Amino acid sequence: MKIEGDKLIFSSGKEVYCHNGIVGLDDQGNITEGCDGGIEEKEMTTNEQLELIDYMINNWIVKKLKFSRSYFDNMSKLATNSNYQEYVLLIKALGKKVSPELLFEIFDLIDEIHEWKIKYNKIHEETKDKWEKLCEKINKFKG
Repeated sequence: MKIEGDKLIFSSGKEVYCHNGIVGLDDQGNITEGCDGGIEEKEMTTNEQLELIDYMINNWIVKKLKFSRSYFDNMSKLATNSNYQEYVLLIKALGKKVSPELLFEIFDLIDEIHEWKIKYNKIHEETKDKWEKLCEKINKFKG
């Protein structure tokens, strides 16, 4: 599927008018387009609607990835937080070599790892505090 000018062109070859190539959803979740309301869902088969939906989702994912790359590149210049730096390195290393879905799974795993690091650090600090208090009690007892 592709959009060219004022046309949606489906893989079947069918063309549907779409003013300025703009496709969206109204507040009721209906497919809409441009500014003159030319698309009617009934003009498209269920498969064509699904093809259009997948096409739009993929375009938004690509947009999000491009935005994320620039966002994390900018953040890496500002942040000392290693989370951001890991994201930036990952995005730069993978680039367009992986699917957006896999990239988001990797981001989720990185977030999960950082959550575990935070939990570990908290437990480590609590254990360190308990150890220091125990040492103080032992020293008082000895002393």
